[in-house]
Amino acid sequence: GGEPGMGGEPGMGACTNAADQAALDAAADTLGDTVEGCILPCLGQPASCVASCVQMSAPISDGCAACFGSVVECTFTNCALPCAADAMGAECATCRAENCDDGFRDCAGVDPR
Repeated sequence: GGEPGMGGEPGMGACTNAADQAALDAAADTLGDTVEGCILPCLGQPASCVASCVQMSAPISDGCAACFGSVVECTFTNCALPCAADAMGAECATCRAENCDDGFRDCAGVDPR
Protein backbone atom coordinates (compact mmCIF):
# COMPACT_ATOMS: atom_id res chain seq x y z
CA GLY A 1 0.00 0.00 0.00
CA GLY A 2 1.23 3.40 1.03
CA GLU A 3 0.13 6.75 -0.31
CA PRO A 4 -0.28 7.14 -4.07
CA GLY A 5 2.64 9.03 -5.53
CA MET A 6 4.83 8.46 -2.48
CA GLY A 7 8.08 6.54 -2.82
CA GLY A 8 8.56 3.69 -5.25
CA GLU A 9 9.43 4.16 -8.88
CA PRO A 10 7.95 6.92 -11.01
CA GLY A 11 5.37 5.81 -13.53
CA MET A 12 6.58 4.75 -16.94
CA GLY A 13 3.54 5.99 -18.85
CA ALA A 14 4.01 3.35 -21.53
CA CYS A 15 0.60 3.93 -23.14
CA THR A 16 0.65 7.74 -23.28
CA ASN A 17 2.17 8.10 -26.77
CA ALA A 18 -0.08 9.15 -29.64
CA ALA A 19 -0.04 5.77 -31.42
CA ASP A 20 -1.06 3.82 -28.31
CA GLN A 21 -3.69 6.40 -27.41
CA ALA A 22 -5.22 6.08 -30.88
CA ALA A 23 -5.15 2.28 -30.72
CA LEU A 24 -6.67 2.23 -27.23
CA ASP A 25 -9.39 4.69 -28.26
CA ALA A 26 -10.18 2.63 -31.35
CA ALA A 27 -10.41 -0.54 -29.25
CA ALA A 28 -12.14 1.10 -26.28
CA ASP A 29 -15.46 -0.70 -26.79
CA THR A 30 -13.88 -4.14 -27.02
CA LEU A 31 -10.70 -3.83 -24.95
CA GLY A 32 -12.22 -5.23 -21.77
CA ASP A 33 -13.57 -8.23 -23.64
CA THR A 34 -10.24 -8.66 -25.41
CA VAL A 35 -8.29 -8.71 -22.15
CA GLU A 36 -10.83 -11.04 -20.55
CA GLY A 37 -10.60 -13.33 -23.58
CA CYS A 38 -6.82 -13.52 -23.14
CA ILE A 39 -6.98 -14.63 -19.50
CA LEU A 40 -7.95 -18.29 -19.90
CA PRO A 41 -5.53 -19.16 -22.72
CA CYS A 42 -2.75 -17.50 -20.71
CA LEU A 43 -3.55 -19.10 -17.34
CA GLY A 44 -0.26 -20.12 -15.76
CA GLN A 45 1.72 -18.38 -18.51
CA PRO A 46 3.95 -15.34 -18.02
CA ALA A 47 2.42 -11.86 -18.29
CA SER A 48 3.90 -11.60 -21.79
CA CYS A 49 1.26 -14.12 -22.95
CA VAL A 50 -1.55 -11.69 -22.14
CA ALA A 51 0.46 -8.82 -23.63
CA SER A 52 0.88 -10.65 -26.95
CA CYS A 53 -2.75 -11.75 -26.93
CA VAL A 54 -4.02 -8.18 -26.39
CA GLN A 55 -1.79 -6.94 -29.22
CA MET A 56 -3.55 -9.29 -31.65
CA SER A 57 -6.72 -7.21 -31.20
CA ALA A 58 -5.28 -3.80 -30.36
CA PRO A 59 -2.10 -2.68 -32.15
CA ILE A 60 -0.46 -1.18 -29.05
CA SER A 61 3.26 -0.98 -28.33
CA ASP A 62 5.08 -3.78 -26.49
CA GLY A 63 5.54 -1.54 -23.45
CA CYS A 64 1.88 -0.62 -23.29
CA ALA A 65 0.81 -4.24 -23.83
CA ALA A 66 3.12 -5.31 -21.00
CA CYS A 67 1.06 -3.15 -18.61
CA PHE A 68 -2.04 -5.14 -19.50
CA GLY A 69 -0.11 -8.35 -18.91
CA SER A 70 1.06 -7.06 -15.56
CA VAL A 71 -2.39 -6.03 -14.35
CA VAL A 72 -3.76 -9.47 -15.29
CA GLU A 73 -0.86 -11.18 -13.52
CA CYS A 74 -1.46 -8.97 -10.47
CA THR A 75 -5.15 -9.88 -10.55
CA PHE A 76 -4.29 -13.61 -10.70
CA THR A 77 -1.94 -13.22 -7.76
CA ASN A 78 -4.10 -11.05 -5.51
CA CYS A 79 -7.69 -11.69 -6.56
CA ALA A 80 -7.86 -15.30 -7.74
CA LEU A 81 -10.89 -16.26 -5.65
CA PRO A 82 -13.27 -13.37 -6.30
CA CYS A 83 -12.26 -13.19 -9.97
CA ALA A 84 -12.49 -16.93 -10.58
CA ALA A 85 -16.08 -16.77 -9.34
CA ASP A 86 -17.00 -13.80 -11.57
CA ALA A 87 -14.34 -11.99 -13.61
CA MET A 88 -16.69 -9.09 -14.34
CA GLY A 89 -18.23 -9.01 -10.87
CA ALA A 90 -18.04 -6.30 -8.25
CA GLU A 91 -15.84 -8.28 -5.82
CA CYS A 92 -13.26 -8.93 -8.53
CA ALA A 93 -13.33 -5.28 -9.64
CA THR A 94 -12.93 -4.06 -6.06
CA CYS A 95 -10.03 -6.42 -5.40
CA ARG A 96 -8.33 -5.40 -8.66
CA ALA A 97 -8.88 -1.70 -7.87
CA GLU A 98 -7.37 -2.10 -4.40
CA ASN A 99 -4.39 -4.22 -5.46
CA CYS A 100 -3.58 -3.66 -9.12
CA ASP A 101 -5.05 -0.54 -10.69
CA ASP A 102 -2.44 1.86 -9.25
CA GLY A 103 0.32 -0.29 -10.70
CA PHE A 104 -1.42 -0.25 -14.07
CA ARG A 105 -1.78 3.56 -13.93
CA ASP A 106 1.93 3.90 -13.15
CA CYS A 107 2.91 1.50 -15.91
CA ALA A 108 0.52 2.68 -18.61
CA GLY A 109 0.04 6.32 -17.68
CA VAL A 110 -3.70 5.89 -18.32
CA ASP A 111 -6.60 4.66 -16.22
CA PRO A 112 -7.70 1.06 -16.51
CA ARG A 113 -10.80 0.77 -18.69
